[in-house]
Amino acid sequence: MLSDQIETVSFACREMMSMGKPTIVSDFACLPENVKTGETGWVTPVGDVEAIKQVVEAIFQNQDQLPSMGQAAREQAIQEFGIKLFADSTEAVYRRALQK
Repeated sequence: MLSDQIETVSFACREMMSMGKPTIVSDFACLPENVKTGETGWVTPVGDVEAIKQVVEAIFQNQDQLPSMGQAAREQAIQEFGIKLFADSTEAVYRRALQK
């Protein structure tokens, strides 16, 4: 998710994480908030091709870490972005609106 203009890819990032995939994101808008660098993915500066290259090389050299990073990404996605949390938060907003 290497966006640099429109920050709508957080959903795609979260979907990838929910499928157990560590994710590379740019440091654009809210994208870095989705990833714990080195644990669930990587954050690179917007448009920094050299930084992206270094991350890809590190991934290639440390492929054995990908399964545990993927599991951590999935756990984070469920904990922070799961449907239960989303539904409960949405319901809470409606309840507060009804009380006014």
